[in-house]
Amino acid sequence: YNNVYSAYLAREYIESAYLLDADLVLYNKQLIKKYQYKANYIGKYKEQTDDWCLEVKNGKIIRMKLGGKECYHMYGISYWDKESGYALARDIAVEIEHNQVKDIYWDEVALNLYERDVEVRVCQENDIVEIDTLKELEYINQSDRYNEVLN
Repeated sequence: YNNVYSAYLAREYIESAYLLDADLVLYNKQLIKKYQYKANYIGKYKEQTDDWCLEVKNGKIIRMKLGGKECYHMYGISYWDKESGYALARDIAVEIEHNQVKDIYWDEVALNLYERDVEVRVCQENDIVEIDTLKELEYINQSDRYNEVLN
């Protein structure tokens, strides 16, 4: 299974909640705010990327895709208000229980399979670092900047 099944198992906790990928180091603590009022994904504008990105029109996310031009790099941090979180939990359950789709990312349910009102929230280049390898994890653990975040 892919992470859509994990989201399915945790669906009752999606309302008024952040969803974060587990391979991220957040250097900017201000990205996680006590109060959010609208569903959003954090992203950084890129002229071109081969990574997962958000296609955005007038500040609203149209869809996520792998690679693109003039899009927002998708960092895997999103917030879901009560209404949007309820709808997302319902839609994930529909996909798992009825369509038996278990090999996709939950973000595909959130952004590609159903129409939603989700905004992009812009971050800066070094606000978030994704860890893809053990070597990257070891480097981050030894870096002064990481230790500053912990303190």
